[in-house]
Amino acid sequence: MKLEELFKGEVRVPSLPEVFYQFKEAVDDPDTSFEELSRVIGCDSGLTVRLLKIVNSPFYGFPNLVETIPHAISIIGSNQLNDLVLATCVIQQFKNIPSKSIDIQLFWEHSIACGLAAKIIAIRLRSAAPNSIFVGGLLHDIGRLIICLNAPEKFSEIFLKAQTEDKSLLVVEREILGFGHDEVGGELLRRWNIPKVHEETVKFHHNPAGASLFQKEASIVNIANSMVKSLALGCSGELMLSEIEKKPMEILGIKDEVAFSKIIKEVQEQYQNTIQIFMQNQ
Repeated sequence: MKLEELFKGEVRVPSLPEVFYQFKEAVDDPDTSFEELSRVIGCDSGLTVRLLKIVNSPFYGFPNLVETIPHAISIIGSNQLNDLVLATCVIQQFKNIPSKSIDIQLFWEHSIACGLAAKIIAIRLRSAAPNSIFVGGLLHDIGRLIICLNAPEKFSEIFLKAQTEDKSLLVVEREILGFGHDEVGGELLRRWNIPKVHEETVKFHHNPAGASLFQKEASIVNIANSMVKSLALGCSGELMLSEIEKKPMEILGIKDEVAFSKIIKEVQEQYQNTIQIFMQNQ
């Protein structure tokens, strides 16, 4: 099977709402005012409410109430808000996928946990834009949902073979399809015209050294993914645990895993609250 076939099936691949692209275009224009950015977001009242709930949550931890989108932009910046728009739009678009093979609630719980762990690791490493890395973690397994939507029979076959032969889903995906969910996710984000940092992070989260521009971001998500699997926070369908690999640690300059205990504690403390924030219904 060729990767392109997944995007040409009878089932239409979910697209992001127009408000995302309008906001992205406005953010990319240096002459756009806060008021114009707010007007774009304001066209979608549900999105406005979700964004303000996130900005006022412990996810950011601001001491004072942020009541308007212009106020939010002035505090966190337009690029960070753009990442939040992306995150909430993707979850809303894929939140109610019907499937007998995957529990979509558990899928997003795992994805959000991975994003949270990636963000905390990035903060610990003093990496730039930790909330951007959160998005990479959130979207890392999105390709699995595309396989589920457009190749449901193959999807079921992959799960069955992985269980009966005690193999990882990624290995079986490559055996049956000829490619993995990581490549599918990267291709989806490319087609969505998502920033390259997210595309590469998703495409190379199982092989950070393969990324040409964003090895560190892919390495952080790789480690975060292994971490939340070991903590059994949600489930993307993968039943096999994976140990933290040496190569991502080398790329990030991490000598040992001692500091991970503090990160794990932070993830566990913030997990339930973060799930509630991003899985809120509107």
